[in-house]
Amino acid sequence: MIDIRLLLDFAAVGEALSFSEAARKTNIAQPRLSAQIRKLEDILGMTLFDRTTRRVAFTPAGQHLYELVRPTAKAAESLLAEVMRIRSGQTGRLSLGTIVLGEPDRRLSNLIAGFAADHPDADICIESGLPHVHLTRLAERSLDLACCVEWEPATGYETLRLHPVYLAVMMGQGDPLAEVAEIHPEQLAGRRVAMLQRARNPSFFDRCYAPILAAGAEPVYAPELRRTLLRDVPDLIVTTMVPGTADARLRHGIVRRGLAGMPEMWLTLARLRASVQSSLADAFWEYCRKSAPRIGA
Repeated sequence: MIDIRLLLDFAAVGEALSFSEAARKTNIAQPRLSAQIRKLEDILGMTLFDRTTRRVAFTPAGQHLYELVRPTAKAAESLLAEVMRIRSGQTGRLSLGTIVLGEPDRRLSNLIAGFAADHPDADICIESGLPHVHLTRLAERSLDLACCVEWEPATGYETLRLHPVYLAVMMGQGDPLAEVAEIHPEQLAGRRVAMLQRARNPSFFDRCYAPILAAGAEPVYAPELRRTLLRDVPDLIVTTMVPGTADARLRHGIVRRGLAGMPEMWLTLARLRASVQSSLADAFWEYCRKSAPRIGA
């Protein structure tokens, strides 16, 4: 049986019709490459190249063999290039779980866009959902990485902080609190406040919502914290998380204000601790580690 490497070396010389150029391309020393071709000729019992000091040309047998071998050599070259891209994290599939904040997270979008530009052959799948669902899917290895809000370190997961997020409240522009520069929990006493149920994230609830309830707010538990809740209940206060400046005047006469006295929170990239990751997942993690502090809003 002929060693496939002999045929690939032959195809490299045949494509270049130059031993020196083929040696550079294949990263093989020229004397060794010449020896490989002589070995192939000995096995086949035929001369494949006419060699002179000025030129290299096919013999008829060499031309015929080259036409047979060339498609296989091209396929092998493409396969090797693909393997090297996979090894370096340049291709493959990356499944990333994200969460919905109160406004588009431009900093996260810029991170993903920058990474995609550096890895044009990568298939990056973005899946929006709830943090606790993402963490479960990480454990099941149906997600590579997930974004969550780092209420407190999660056992079994490795985390990487990306940027701060802030708890804010939304109300109608006619609400008395709309003109307050910074709202404190005690100012929500007696008000109905839309929030997520404790079961969704007990740690977050205890750190952020418990002070609001202790101040005398009446909870209105909602599956999602959307601005549209204010259309149906105009006097409602709706909590939300935002990736940037909390204060804003939104469309449809809605005002958003920061909520003072809340704990520091960060949008955080999470992965299973001590778990084998794909090269693309490792590459995105490293890209975020280096780039996140420089990405602006």
